[in-house]
Amino acid sequence: SKDQVDTQGWEETRKQPVGSGPWRWVDNIVWQSTVGERVPFEHPYRDVQLQRVEQYNVPLAETGITALRTGALDAHYAQLQPEQATDLVERGFNVVAKASPHAIGVHYQVMDACDNGWPTCDKKVRQALEYAVDRQGIADNIWGGFVVPQTQPGLPGFPGFNYDIPATPYDPDLTEKLLDEAGYPRGDDGWRFEGDYWVWETGSIQQTAEAVCANLNTVGVKCNFNKVEIGVYLRMHNRTDGYEWVMFGQLRSSRQRSIDTFAHSERGKCIECYSNPEYDVLRLKIVAEPDPEARNAMIQRAMEIWVE
Repeated sequence: SKDQVDTQGWEETRKQPVGSGPWRWVDNIVWQSTVGERVPFEHPYRDVQLQRVEQYNVPLAETGITALRTGALDAHYAQLQPEQATDLVERGFNVVAKASPHAIGVHYQVMDACDNGWPTCDKKVRQALEYAVDRQGIADNIWGGFVVPQTQPGLPGFPGFNYDIPATPYDPDLTEKLLDEAGYPRGDDGWRFEGDYWVWETGSIQQTAEAVCANLNTVGVKCNFNKVEIGVYLRMHNRTDGYEWVMFGQLRSSRQRSIDTFAHSERGKCIECYSNPEYDVLRLKIVAEPDPEARNAMIQRAMEIWVE
């Protein structure tokens, strides 16, 4: 609290901070642990059940799992692999999947595609490829049902998510029809066109990339899977000109911190270079809009533009 800082100074406040919550912190070791005890009076708006809370910094999921199984910890917050979460559930633990601003997706690098004459410059091709990926199958079989297929750049529970946008169905037959209409029929070898797919992560993220590649191969889009080390990935991510050899883009994690995460058409300063006159104007209005409801409505429209 401000009063505590004013009377005791920052050094003492860091040792035993006081706020409006139901516990007071009685011990704190930086990067190791912190201990809180229930305030010695009835809290005005919190029904407190725990008398004492001990929190420990456990950076590795494996260490936390061991601590849970031995009873050293009552709860653990961590980023688990699907098989780890499944194993804990089978052992009787309660695993809760928390909404996260992380998303995994295919990025077509639209402006690069148009500059280089790649098929993904065509809007109909991009729409067709959306139907080619079995998102629910990936969520269930690779991620153990602990994730939700993404329907738009925004994420559920975060500002601007548009709940009116339906999930994209898995429909490889529709993909084939749209690609035929876009002028990319199967050739004598069975392929329509090909492109490279780059990923540096391991585990379930790599498996997801391989599944997406397999889905694309099924509809006649030859997907050349490439596992690269992070230095190569960073060169791609921090580029200032177009990719020389990427057609589909790379699998990566992204965070929705603001509308700028899904950037605009200024080359070299965006994550997902894309140009749309309505979107470019809307993006600037979103940044300047002080009213939360009006800003949310504009972000929801931005989500529609991306999906369209």
